[in-house]
Amino acid sequence: MTMRTRTRTLLATAAAGTTMMLTAGVASAVPPVVTPPAGEYTVHIPAEGTPCGAFTVDVHDGERFTTFVAQNGTVRYIGINGTLRMHVTSDITGHSIDLNVPGPAKVFPNGNAVFTGAMFLFGPNTFAFIHGRAFLPGLNVDQAVVTGKRVDLCPILVG
Repeated sequence: MTMRTRTRTLLATAAAGTTMMLTAGVASAVPPVVTPPAGEYTVHIPAEGTPCGAFTVDVHDGERFTTFVAQNGTVRYIGINGTLRMHVTSDITGHSIDLNVPGPAKVFPNGNAVFTGAMFLFGPNTFAFIHGRAFLPGLNVDQAVVTGKRVDLCPILVG
C-alpha cells in the first residue's frame, strides 16, 4: 500500500466515523475524532512510483489523524501529527537512509493538503526530503508548491 493510498484510506475512515457520529444525532458541538497511530508497517514503492526506481520503506508510524468538524456537521480539515520515522531503501542499489518526518499536516475536504516541518514526498516525478512548507493541490505530490529546503533523494540512494 502506498503512502498516498494509506493516507486516503485513513482519511476515508476518519470521515466515515465522523459521518456516523453526525447521523447518530450528536450535539452541534462535535468533538474532534482521533484515529490512533498505525504502528509498524512496510510500504513498497514500485519503479513507476518514483523517478529513480523501486524502494522499500519501513515505517514506524506514531501519527494521529484528528478530524475537526464544524458546528454544521461538515468536516473542516483533518490534522496529522505525531512521530513518523522511515527507513528508505533503494531496491536497485540497496543504499538506504533514515528519515524523521513528523510533519505536521492538514488535509482539507477539497483534497488539498498543507504539510509543514520535515516531510518525505514521493510520486512519479518526485522523490525528496523537504523541510519547510508544501502545498499539495488534490494531494498530488508532483504538483507540490514547496517553500523551504528540498533534498532530492535519487542521487543519494541510487547514485
